[in-house]
Amino acid sequence: MIQQLLLDEETDESRVSVPAVVPIPAEPPLIDGRLTEFVRRTLNSTFALISLVLLSPVLLVLGILIRLESPGPIFYKGLRVGRNGRLFTMYKLRTLKVGAEKEIGLAFARLDAPYATRLGRLLRQSKADEIPQLLNVMRGEMSLVGPRPVRPICAEHFSRRLPGYAEQFRVRPGITGLSQMKAGDQAHASLKLKYDLEYLGRRSIIMDLNILAMTGAKITGLQFRLLARKIGNLSGPATLSPQAGNGRASQRQTANR
Repeated sequence: MIQQLLLDEETDESRVSVPAVVPIPAEPPLIDGRLTEFVRRTLNSTFALISLVLLSPVLLVLGILIRLESPGPIFYKGLRVGRNGRLFTMYKLRTLKVGAEKEIGLAFARLDAPYATRLGRLLRQSKADEIPQLLNVMRGEMSLVGPRPVRPICAEHFSRRLPGYAEQFRVRPGITGLSQMKAGDQAHASLKLKYDLEYLGRRSIIMDLNILAMTGAKITGLQFRLLARKIGNLSGPATLSPQAGNGRASQRQTANR
C-alpha cells in the first residue's frame, strides 16, 4: 500500500513543497513478543538516557564551537520517514551551512562538499553529529539499531526503483545498523537495502547487541585514526636533504667497490 502525502512543512534547512510518495510497507510492522519488545524498548531508553547525561558536556562544547564557526542553529532538524511510513523530526548536530539541504537533493552529503563546515567534516567523520538522535530514541521515534532514517524525497525516489525498499519501514529506523557496518554510509541504496533486509530477517536482541558492539569498535577505531592523522599533520613527514641523500649514495658506492 502506498500512501500519498503532500509534504509542505517547514524544516530548519529546507522547505519541501512538492508532492511526495511516502512508502508504507505492505506487511504490518514487525512486532516481537511482549517480553522481547519490553526488553528492547527498556534497553533503548535506558542507554539513550544515560548516554545523553554523560555526553551533555560534550554537546555543550560542540554547540559553542558550531555557533562560533557558522551562523545558524546548533542542531539540524530534518524530516524523516519512520516506522510504518510516519514522518518525524530527526535531530543532529549541524554539520552543513544553513540551506545546504536544498542543494543536496538525492545525493549523499559528501565530507569534501563546499557546503560542509570544517567542524562539520570532523563531526561526520567521528560520528559525533549523531549524538542528538538519542533524543529520538527516547521519544520512541528511533531505535539504537535499525535501518538508517531517510528523507521523504529519497524514500519516494528509491521506493519506485528498488523492490522491497518499503520493507525497512516495518521497524523503527536506527542510529546504527547492519548496513552501516557492512556497506558504509556512502554505499549505494541497493547495497544498503540488501543488508537492511538481511537485518529484518534475522532481527533479535542478541543481534542488536552485536551490532552495537561492532559500532563501538568501529567508532573507537575512527577516533584513533583521526587522532593519529592530526598528530601526523602536526609533526610533518620526515625528508632527507639532498646532501644526506648524496652522502648515503656515496657510502653505498664505496661499499660496493
